[in-house]
Amino acid sequence: MTQNHPSKLPHSANLRSHRVYGRSGCWFVTKCLEPRLPLLVSNVAKVIAESFKSYVEQGQLDVAAFVVMPDHWHLLLHTGEQDDVGIFMRKASHWISRGTSTGLRLAGAEWQDGFHETRIRTLKQFQFVRSYIENNPVQKELVATPGEWPWSSAHEQYKGIVPTSWPYQFEEQSPQA
Repeated sequence: MTQNHPSKLPHSANLRSHRVYGRSGCWFVTKCLEPRLPLLVSNVAKVIAESFKSYVEQGQLDVAAFVVMPDHWHLLLHTGEQDDVGIFMRKASHWISRGTSTGLRLAGAEWQDGFHETRIRTLKQFQFVRSYIENNPVQKELVATPGEWPWSSAHEQYKGIVPTSWPYQFEEQSPQA
């Protein structure tokens, strides 16, 4: 795959590079169902998306992109100066589990223990991950364009929670292309 080719979508195998842990910062996180059943639809997906919206409205985090897929969700966020990504994810997982676990258990699934995370250190990595998240439903052939997926930051109903320009600096300069 040619990295600079505009028609190529990012691939998930490239998203976990540059892993570094620490306190506040910009993070790409993923939380999955076990087993990976397509249960995050309709009301369940709305609970998750509305949770992200609520955290932003309360000033607890900034969101650059999110998507709730049928069996997992992705979030690109910046945690506050006092929180690391683990603290935020414990809070968010608790809140989301309260609204979704009963239905998921009845269908034979539950939330995975823990989550997957990657610290975003460069603007290039940020742009790559943001594109990957919002294009995920298109890549899985669920919709034709990102804005059609109702449980995504690309959808009109959630556009207001994503800043038009990202207010945070990155730890490293992006490598020159």
